[in-house]
Amino acid sequence: MHAPETGSVDAVTFASVWGPRLLRFYFLLCANRKIAEAVTFRTLSEIIRSRRTAAMEISRLAVETARYMPADGTKAYDAIARAVSSLPKGQGCVIALSYGMDLALGEIAEATQTSLVETKSLFTDGVARLHQLLFVNEQRLATFRQAP
Repeated sequence: MHAPETGSVDAVTFASVWGPRLLRFYFLLCANRKIAEAVTFRTLSEIIRSRRTAAMEISRLAVETARYMPADGTKAYDAIARAVSSLPKGQGCVIALSYGMDLALGEIAEATQTSLVETKSLFTDGVARLHQLLFVNEQRLATFRQAP
């Protein structure tokens, strides 16, 4: 994990380290910036208040919180967030933890409390589906637009 363990760090430093990562994670899952910002603020507040700032505790809380977030990617301008938010929850969560919070697959397995094999499968399937959503469908659309 790239962010430091922050057991004795003040709240401002803690928020500056974890806030952007949590925001990316939540945004990728719901594709709605306002929702992602609100949930990030609530998560940071809860973590700081509880004083449990170990990286794995943060990741687990983020995953637990994400289970109850609505996906609202219909109006998102960000194609990647719209695509990730349209994935099945398990795949979307693994992708968002990897790209949004910069976690390794082993850390994702621990945070989601799944086996490493299942995590790798969700990640692989999710990346394949994202490729299809972002590139294959876009190429088909471009070909359709060029047809006489």
